[in-house]
Amino acid sequence: MRFLVFAPEQHTPLSEGIQKSAWASVVELRAQGHVVDIVSQTSYGTPPETPYILNLSVHKNRWRKYCAWMRQAVSALRIYTKGNYDSIIVFSVDLSFILPLLGIRFFRPHTHFSIAVFGARECKGIPGLTLRLLRRAHVRTWCASPRVRELLEGLEYSLAQIFCAPIFFTESFLKEPTHPTTRDAQASAYLSSADAGAGLETILHLAQVMPERKWIIAIRKFSDDKEASIREAIASIETLHLPNLFILRTIPDMTSFLLSVGSVILPPTHEDATMAAPLVALEAHHLKTRVFMRNLPVFTELFAKGIAIPFNSERELIENIQNKAAAQSATIAPLSSFISWLIR
Repeated sequence: MRFLVFAPEQHTPLSEGIQKSAWASVVELRAQGHVVDIVSQTSYGTPPETPYILNLSVHKNRWRKYCAWMRQAVSALRIYTKGNYDSIIVFSVDLSFILPLLGIRFFRPHTHFSIAVFGARECKGIPGLTLRLLRRAHVRTWCASPRVRELLEGLEYSLAQIFCAPIFFTESFLKEPTHPTTRDAQASAYLSSADAGAGLETILHLAQVMPERKWIIAIRKFSDDKEASIREAIASIETLHLPNLFILRTIPDMTSFLLSVGSVILPPTHEDATMAAPLVALEAHHLKTRVFMRNLPVFTELFAKGIAIPFNSERELIENIQNKAAAQSATIAPLSSFISWLIR
């Protein structure tokens, strides 16, 4: 089969869960003999070894970027028409994808779409309106949470159009650690962003009230337009002068890192600040690292499967950490389940 894939930054470093999930899917599809062409962007890092079939604009000037997206929407329609593709696969409803997708939807109405919806925020605002406009008989969606499925139903998708199950996209891609690793049970890691709602304040509070523990804040490097605000947040953190708090910007070996800490904490304050099934939570649980997540409805499936331990307040989180609460063993659907859904 021939697929045209829309996915965010498919080049190194692959730091975010959506990027890794898309990359793992593309690798597996190509390994099975399918043809996969990629539409993406290069806002940071190293350009891909194999050029994208369409590289979307990341111009710093907003209006020049939007104008470029309009021109590229025409290019995407031309690429799709000439490419004789069987289906379009979309990993997240990114703003840069909207015009190309809608152009193909309206000028090639019988196009088959498979859309991976990674979080609740994609069902709201402009992305949500886009999903509503894309909806038709030839469109299928995947999500990891009953809460996101509920939002998709609100956008008039039928249950037959929704495949709902957490997928462990990278299980078979987890590398053996590059060197022997000793787990520090007193170390906890925050792997998210400095954005409002991500829960960084929770970690800063814990670092102050639990000085006996080691706290690691890992925030990856972004494109220049986001980097300035991240540096500002880091500078503010450094003014606290907490000797038990460490900041990382890059993690070259995620497996070794997750094996070296006692727990991973994901404390978003609302559902729009997170993926429904954060990949780092699945990877940490697989490596027997404890995972603590704020008790949000979007995470209900992960709690039910024993992947993460919920908390409703910082006090409860502290108690769970001190009581050495442990998650249960859990079985998550493998990448092959998602691939089977794509090609059927």
